[in-house]
Amino acid sequence: MRRRLTLESVALSAALVLFLVLSLYQIDLPGLYYDEAADAVPAMQMLQGQPVELFRGSGFWLGDRAFPLMVMDYVGSVNSYLLVPFFALFGVSAASMRLMTVLASAVGLVLTYFLARSLFGRKAAALAALLLAVHPSFIFWSRQGIYVTSIMLPLALGGLLFLRRWQVSSRAVYLIAGLLLLGLGMSAKLLFIWVVVASLVLYLVLSRKPLAIPQGLAGAVALGIGAAMPLVFNLDGQGTLNMLSRNLVRTEQGVNNFDILPNLATRAGDLKVLMDGGFFWFLGGIFSSSIYPWLGLGAAAALLLMSILPQLAAYRKKIAFLAGFVVLVFVQSAVTISGLWPTHFFILLPFAAMLLAAFVRLLPRVLPWRRAAWTLGMLLWAAAFFPSIWSDVQYHGALAQTGGWMAHSDGIYRLASALERRGDAQLLAMDWGIKSSVQLLTQGRVNPQEVFQYQPQPDQTFFDLTYKAMQDPKRVYVFRAGELTVFPRMDAFELLVKRLGKSSSLVETVTQRDGRPLYLIYIAQ
Repeated sequence: MRRRLTLESVALSAALVLFLVLSLYQIDLPGLYYDEAADAVPAMQMLQGQPVELFRGSGFWLGDRAFPLMVMDYVGSVNSYLLVPFFALFGVSAASMRLMTVLASAVGLVLTYFLARSLFGRKAAALAALLLAVHPSFIFWSRQGIYVTSIMLPLALGGLLFLRRWQVSSRAVYLIAGLLLLGLGMSAKLLFIWVVVASLVLYLVLSRKPLAIPQGLAGAVALGIGAAMPLVFNLDGQGTLNMLSRNLVRTEQGVNNFDILPNLATRAGDLKVLMDGGFFWFLGGIFSSSIYPWLGLGAAAALLLMSILPQLAAYRKKIAFLAGFVVLVFVQSAVTISGLWPTHFFILLPFAAMLLAAFVRLLPRVLPWRRAAWTLGMLLWAAAFFPSIWSDVQYHGALAQTGGWMAHSDGIYRLASALERRGDAQLLAMDWGIKSSVQLLTQGRVNPQEVFQYQPQPDQTFFDLTYKAMQDPKRVYVFRAGELTVFPRMDAFELLVKRLGKSSSLVETVTQRDGRPLYLIYIAQ
């Protein structure tokens, strides 16, 4: 028993050390991405006692202090509240923000180990944890975890682990805890509904465990408490419901939700990118492992075939659970409220690692040459493990040179410094991707006003706000440069300048490390 515990702790400790070393190295790179900052600014404001900017004015009050419910129509403020103690302990910065997301993924890594152990034993758990710990998608999405709402991963794994313990022990406390975590996942991001639906279907198909009415009611209450953020938000303003109705057929990102087969084909490509780690061009290159997706797919298919054999009768439902979860999430992903992006599949990474580890662990049980089968399995495992580490090293090497590219460039740090040097000048953010990042990096000392409006063409509100601002010659206007532009407003800005008999001047250009322009700082006099 002592030997097993020692091996268990060594394997899990090694996985955690590898993950933390690879994740925390040059943690401030790439540059702060705007979606990260959007969740972090409310945390900073709550900590520093500043007025909290409430999304659609929706929140709750304790005395004269406001606290947010949501940061977007489909994203709750879970990350914002988790960030408060990290900002309090380590200061408000991109590094302390990313420390939170890395540690949340470390918790997910530990939960992956225990879920795999409950299904397939200690060896499979150790192999799965080590695979996950070094996977480039797990490493670099954890570093920018708010960007992909990575907190959903430990919430999903924790919820499933509690529900599995409820099935084994029948203790209501595990059911309540599991459903509370699943509800909290929906508060983190609406697409977590994929996890809830997959869990419900798998329970109905694979479990014969009856659910007593008192337990069911308690579980439903726990689920509702966890999902309180979007529930209360929609009672207050129905923002999510309105957003769903607008994006039901065709989303604002151009996805037709009735094109199921083309969408699934796109999702298959997304899943491949997730598995091979080839998403991170913005770090300075693409360093993917082309064999990993084939190993994962082959392991899943082989496990399903092997489960037919009598030797694996005890593992059939466990294999079906892992494979079924991946398939159900994949199928649901054909319908979206936003776009079809690989980041949505971050939550599947532990399941891919567990499937490959389970294949290696169970292969000797079905082949007569057990030692040869184990050796073959470990060779396949190594073919996934070591290329992942090499990809991590290459990404870090590229990142050290580039500092990140485009919207992920460390140029955002130089922009924040440049704007803060302008003292009390009133700043206007003329495009997306400026305000929240600058607020966070200056700890609220610089608060640009967004005037661009979230639509392709400038509207009357944009002209009114910009016209009013131009009455003050000290105003500063910040644009994104070239193809980095999201909402083009330069032509409208110049039109107003001419109408008012003024002239615009480019006073500073912020570039990425290779000299490519990123941000343009203008004045109008």
